[in-house]
Amino acid sequence: MTNPEFPGRRPRYSRLIPAIVLLIGVALTLGAWSLVRRELRRSEEARFARMRDRFVGTVTNQIKMVEQALYAGRTLAQAMDPLPQARWADFAGEMEQFSHRKIVGLGFIERVPRADLAVLEARIRADGVPAFNAERLGDNPSAYVVTHLEPRDVNVAALRKDIGSGTTRRTAAEEAVRTGQPVLTRRIQIVEGENLLPGCLLLLPVYRDADLLATPAARTAALRGWVYASIRLDLLMMGVMENAGAGIAVQVFEGVQTTPEAQPFNSAVAEGIADVDWAKLDQDSFIGTVGIPVYGQTWTVRLRALPSSDRLGSN
Repeated sequence: MTNPEFPGRRPRYSRLIPAIVLLIGVALTLGAWSLVRRELRRSEEARFARMRDRFVGTVTNQIKMVEQALYAGRTLAQAMDPLPQARWADFAGEMEQFSHRKIVGLGFIERVPRADLAVLEARIRADGVPAFNAERLGDNPSAYVVTHLEPRDVNVAALRKDIGSGTTRRTAAEEAVRTGQPVLTRRIQIVEGENLLPGCLLLLPVYRDADLLATPAARTAALRGWVYASIRLDLLMMGVMENAGAGIAVQVFEGVQTTPEAQPFNSAVAEGIADVDWAKLDQDSFIGTVGIPVYGQTWTVRLRALPSSDRLGSN
């Protein structure tokens, strides 16, 4: 019954009900959005992790294809001593369809006592390379001479080189001999036509009496030479990006230091992402860093979701 002293007046608490309902509704909405946002975040994190893993897996597969070409080349070299130039050219042509341009050249390096360099030159000249002159810059007891290299038209400047005359190539080559495994050089300038470009060599030793090589000393004594691939890092990574890099920007560093000097590849430049932007990522952005072991070296790869795919970061 209405109080006769205050006709038509409702209790005070009844006027608070709409406000309470509104606050509850807002709280429920905020809670639901927070839950949705967390679920979206987890979904995006999982998606980015798949992108990262796909990129790393593609890098590994691409370089594995180079390794497989070298093992095929070693089989050929072990079956034919000396190795005919024409047969190596045929082999390199057969492998070209698998290289996807990342392999600039497939070659064979012979370990030759310096006293026997003239004999080596005569043999290579008689086998179809009339202008062959072995490089004589080093002072080691043996020279490590590039005697076969295809395709020759873009690699002619590297033919005849002694890879033992410097430190980087020789270090990787001799490590491959001791271990019996393929070894990758650190980044070097490789020859392609008249250009010097960032790249590396993957070297696989070729032995005589391969069944008797139980120790590093035995492997060193039995060494005949190396089959090797000259790899352009930019083309290798561009191929990886085409196969697995959609939606991400990638920076690749040689070793563990993420400095410009150690960076042979950076797709972020084309995406307009400056180095400073990587350091300003907020918690809604997606970035990952992973180390990839590659035949005695480590590549540090830094990945970032691009704005078009980083949906949370753009909201």
